Amino acid sequence: MVENPAPLRTSARRDLLVKTGFALALLILAGLGVQSYRSTEALIRHADQVAHSYQVIGTLDDVEIQMLECESGARGYVLSGEESVLIPYYDSMRRLGETIRNLESQATESPVDPRLMARLKTLVAEGLAFHQEKIKSRRTQGHEAASRLFLTGKGVRIMTSLRDVLNRMEQVETSLLERRYANARADATASLQALLVGTFLSFTILLLVYYSLEREIARRTRSEEVIHKFNEELESRIAARTAELTASNRELELRSLEIERANRLKSEFLTRMSHELRTPMNAIVGFSDLLAEETDGPLSHTHRRFVGHIREGARHLLALINDVLDLSKIEAGRVDLSPVEFRAPEAVSEVLPVIKPLAEVKKLDILSKVEMEVLVYADRTRFKQILYNLLSNAVKFTPEGGSVWIEARREGDRWSFTVGDTGVGIPPEEHVTIFEEFHQVGTTTKGVKEGTGLGLAITKRLVELHGGGIWLESAPGKGSRFTFTLPAA
Repeated sequence: MVENPAPLRTSARRDLLVKTGFALALLILAGLGVQSYRSTEALIRHADQVAHSYQVIGTLDDVEIQMLECESGARGYVLSGEESVLIPYYDSMRRLGETIRNLESQATESPVDPRLMARLKTLVAEGLAFHQEKIKSRRTQGHEAASRLFLTGKGVRIMTSLRDVLNRMEQVETSLLERRYANARADATASLQALLVGTFLSFTILLLVYYSLEREIARRTRSEEVIHKFNEELESRIAARTAELTASNRELELRSLEIERANRLKSEFLTRMSHELRTPMNAIVGFSDLLAEETDGPLSHTHRRFVGHIREGARHLLALINDVLDLSKIEAGRVDLSPVEFRAPEAVSEVLPVIKPLAEVKKLDILSKVEMEVLVYADRTRFKQILYNLLSNAVKFTPEGGSVWIEARREGDRWSFTVGDTGVGIPPEEHVTIFEEFHQVGTTTKGVKEGTGLGLAITKRLVELHGGGIWLESAPGKGSRFTFTLPAA
């Protein structure tokens, strides 16, 4: 009896179909793995490029902000003639030089026109030279001679040209940023499409394999049933993995969009704060100071009181704007410390002349107990900012005839600085929340709430950036002691 070869050929074809189907499924999965790896690598590369573009744009904004700060410092010195007003001016000059160098290093990775960079450096140099000319004129020839320099319009022309160059450089970087976003979206879309097509093909092939195995199961032995169950398990795993990959890519795309929107909103906020609020407030402060000097004739008692209210309100708003910008820079990680070794008493002696006029109004004694051997390793400018915030708070909340002091003691490899006062004190339940943003404990000795509620929050962040800590010891009616630590030299 001759066996019919037709069933054997059918079984062989089905075996070949099963093997071919599995081979195709594995190839597709391997292709999906390679595509996912390349897509992830491309997204990481685009993210780095986008971050670099935002860094360049942020540095361009810093150039304009620091130039405005230099202009504000020079104007303040021309109006007041006090050397202490120039401390922020020289600090802004130093930071401006660092910012220009950072911009030059960043421009090596961006298509920035070298002529624009050269023009920018020229305008910055011209602007600083003009400010120095005003300062020198105020020192040697007096207020009127320095004020006449403002009427030449040279400073306005320099700042207008500087903004034009910065805008053109920012437009180039923004155009590059848009192209990078477009490339990232295109890569993500192509990856998603490949995943969808690969998933569909995988499912189709697996369904064909499953159908062939289902028809073969009636004639297969029990060992073939085990193979069939293994295929079903493999199918479910492939489907689950494909679903996970699809969900992960979708979540990554959504997060990229959220990051893009958050960065854009923050940049817009800082730009508006700098351009639309701080510049007008500087003008209000400057012109109100000019009115208060009564150079064009005496003011009536009522007008003098009105001008005083304008100056006080404008300075309060300007302090709030500056504090918000400082806090935003700290939170964004854009504050670069420049730690050096220095003697703490020398820095204290530079801060006390700024505080003493406020204390003399209330007949307060201010005493420094910091010895000359106190050497710290920190950012000198930020150290003075910390002291100024703590000392000005102590003066605000200390009644007339009281005292404010600062002392230091060694604690291992750190120095501990304490700013104490004989003021109204702070309840224990406020000792932690007092360092939060916009938090104000109570009224000052004048019976009103003063300040922005950001000084202590900024102080805490600056201390923590140095690796130190800050805490409070106080009770109602028993004064306050703010203590912070910094690394020893």
